[in-house]
Amino acid sequence: MSPRTLPPRRPQSERRHWIFIYRCGCPFGLVEESTSYKSEDDAWDAIYDTRAEERQARAVGVRVEFVDHATYERDFYPHMTERCTHGGMS
Repeated sequence: MSPRTLPPRRPQSERRHWIFIYRCGCPFGLVEESTSYKSEDDAWDAIYDTRAEERQARAVGVRVEFVDHATYERDFYPHMTERCTHGGMS
């Protein structure tokens, strides 16, 4: 069996992400733009299992931002692993 080869990763300057953000401003999810995830709708589908969950998230103020990788690293990455102390979706 030959070793599995991963496709080459795009250069950082070409990477784009949809960042999911609670209404309080805390980021909680990321979907990287790819051949599988080409649109914001694709990103919502990747984060939520059902349309009902997506509608509920939107209703309580979840929003999404489309950013380049440098912006993600600077503005969102430091907060992605922090626990939201604002109540998130509640």
